[in-house]
Amino acid sequence: MNVFISSTYVDLIEYREKAVEVLNRYKCLPIAMEFFGCQSEDPTKVCETGIRECDIFIGIYAHRYGHTPGDREKSITRMEYELATDFKKQCLCFIVKDDFPWNPKFMEIAKLPALDAFLDIVKKDRVVDFFTTPEDFAGKLATSLAAAAKKQKGEAVPDGKRPIPDAPFPYIAHPYALPRHFTGREAELAGLSDWFYNDPEPVFVLEAIGGMGKSAMSWVCCTVKLPEICAEP
Repeated sequence: MNVFISSTYVDLIEYREKAVEVLNRYKCLPIAMEFFGCQSEDPTKVCETGIRECDIFIGIYAHRYGHTPGDREKSITRMEYELATDFKKQCLCFIVKDDFPWNPKFMEIAKLPALDAFLDIVKKDRVVDFFTTPEDFAGKLATSLAAAAKKQKGEAVPDGKRPIPDAPFPYIAHPYALPRHFTGREAELAGLSDWFYNDPEPVFVLEAIGGMGKSAMSWVCCTVKLPEICAEP
């Protein structure tokens, strides 16, 4: 499948990289501005060709409206979304959560009304998902892409149910009610991380009497420690 990645660029580089990683795992061909190279054509024409040829369109939106070419009123990011809609492409749209901390230099305050109007259209047109960190976005994209791939193949996806993403993306059906300040267990967490990355055995048994914190430690390992390690250069 060909998948077009649309977003503003400088503020969402890490998220675009995660999108490419997810698409590669699903053996999809990412179509993105990073791979266009130097071309003499108008950038909107280049994007139009990519969107026309794609099977799925991914929109990633944060706090920038994006570049508005020439005397046009709409940004390239908005025009890409509208082209995907006109071409009746399957669209997966993701918007950063309002309360997630964001670098102020990547927030276009002057263009906020235009951005809000655009995102209102997206939320009206689509069932969107809301993300925080690049790792959180990658997991949500993997889940959505699994459903989109099934739809492309003509396979049924049960209404109201999210398909399980392909490995190695974790699937957590029910969030764990972890206390706000989890501390300690560094040796045990290091042991779990060492098993995850270095041990050939596919199963790790964590055994102790009830109430010792097995579930809390496993949750922290899977949702905090391992993503931190994966993010390290």
